[in-house]
Amino acid sequence: LQEKIAIDTFDTGETLTEKLSLLGSRMIVEFLEVFSSGKMVYTKQESRLASYAAILKKEDGLINWKMSNYEILYRIKGLKPWPSAYTFLGEKIIKIHDASIAEGFEDNFKEPGFCIKIGKRFFVKCGKGMVEIKACSLRVKIKLTFCPFLTAADNWKEHFLNDKNRTINFIG
Repeated sequence: LQEKIAIDTFDTGETLTEKLSLLGSRMIVEFLEVFSSGKMVYTKQESRLASYAAILKKEDGLINWKMSNYEILYRIKGLKPWPSAYTFLGEKIIKIHDASIAEGFEDNFKEPGFCIKIGKRFFVKCGKGMVEIKACSLRVKIKLTFCPFLTAADNWKEHFLNDKNRTINFIG
């Protein structure tokens, strides 16, 4: 038995787990019926189409801001709920729960990881393009739909994500 499932733009590791568990529970019933009837048709897997997925480690969640905005967005979505995408702001770990592609910005200024605060919105420069951080937290247990510790950064003047020993101007 084999079925395809659509991956939507807004899907995350969490939503795909739910979709796949529903599909799997329906397919196991179908499998048992076909198997017990003796009418099972076996199909050999094509090795050239198979891929290996390594076991995820916590370190896999560290965002490399040199990646493109789409690669970073898909990483954030794919690593939710575990190991979770994260970055550093100085010594603090910030878990990124949700983000979107930021449109309408010049792509040729500053370096990847550079932060821009516009009102209560928070943007980060990527290797190509930018992402807007939609939900993040300093601690796993407190998920914030916007990032008050980032957006209330009036007293912050210099920040650069993922480099504990470096600062760069924070525009805001």
